[in-house]
Amino acid sequence: MSSGDHQRAAEYVAVLRDQGGDGARKRAAVRALTALKGVELDLSGATLRDVDFAGGRFGAVNFADARFEGRTSFAGAVFDGEAIFARAVFDGETHFERARFDTLAVFGRARFHGETSFAGAEFRDMAWFGRGEEELWEDDEAWDTVDDIRPQPWDELNEADPRWPVAVVMGEYQGYLEGGDGVRFGAPVSFREAVFAGTAWFGKARFAAAADFRDVRFGGMTHLDSPQVELQGARTAADDVTLPWGWEVRDGVIVAGPEWELRADPEALAEIGDADPGRRQAVVDAVSAFLRTPLRFDLTARRTAEQDRQIEARRRAQRVIAARLRPGRWEGLHLRLSGATLIDVDLTGCAGGVAHFAGAQFHGTTVLDPAGWDRLVLDLGAGRGTATFHDQPSR
Repeated sequence: MSSGDHQRAAEYVAVLRDQGGDGARKRAAVRALTALKGVELDLSGATLRDVDFAGGRFGAVNFADARFEGRTSFAGAVFDGEAIFARAVFDGETHFERARFDTLAVFGRARFHGETSFAGAEFRDMAWFGRGEEELWEDDEAWDTVDDIRPQPWDELNEADPRWPVAVVMGEYQGYLEGGDGVRFGAPVSFREAVFAGTAWFGKARFAAAADFRDVRFGGMTHLDSPQVELQGARTAADDVTLPWGWEVRDGVIVAGPEWELRADPEALAEIGDADPGRRQAVVDAVSAFLRTPLRFDLTARRTAEQDRQIEARRRAQRVIAARLRPGRWEGLHLRLSGATLIDVDLTGCAGGVAHFAGAQFHGTTVLDPAGWDRLVLDLGAGRGTATFHDQPSR
């Protein structure tokens, strides 16, 4: 880009950052930025409405902590540089179909409220849909500005803001399977026929509705364990693959195994653990993944019969796991319920390794018994990642 293009790009970005600016002028700025091939953008923290960057070619872009209101499209866009959407909120219908990410793509802790499509997208490097924190070395000068970062308000149904950390010390934080929160899809999402050439990290991701990963191609390490995910026809060339309960890899093809239909039946899963102690942690993790699925209706509003059924299914899963974690049953297991929505949960007498409830949302009557756990985690320290009790806990 020429120096003149850089100057024009800066002017267009200023237009988009103007909260009181004219809508027509902002749409013109988006069109102009899309036409500037290879433009680098920093719109971190901005509020954008009905933006259409479809077909654009960009350098490095930073949309961290941005809010996209209305319809958003990056369909067919090419990102030559890093594409940072960490902690961004997409309020409406969102399109990344056929987008191409040539280097790192970061959607850590992004939230998608409307239907979303990454169908046919190509990720040529790491695709990060996990926790949204920045990892920094202890002596990194960036720590001086971390407190200036303002993540978008949580405003999620049934969930008070856990205040997840914005930055963590590199290499000294909890393991990837603990703490934090991944991307959150509140409506159906499609990655159908997408290509992940490198790592596809959806650790701690939460899907409130159907997640279509059919015919996807995975090339690197993959972590994708939500029970909402459909993987029929997907393929992988990697050895390090974590999939939802019931899915398995056969000759590079991801297929539904003989236990796939049991994924929504906690009693049947528990019976598998009863018979095979070596699979008990996998059973607890599978049921916990279900409990981490966000609910799509307001727990405080009048409910339909179907919504009551969903609540009872959640209570049933809680009871099954609690019964197995009491003395004399399954011993030494971890309970990973970070970010889960729990209703009338009773863990009296339960015991094991680490019981992780950072960011969990407790509704109704809650009974926790910390005595039997090696460690019971309700936050990540310093008021970050805190669990919320929407009613007074019994213990």
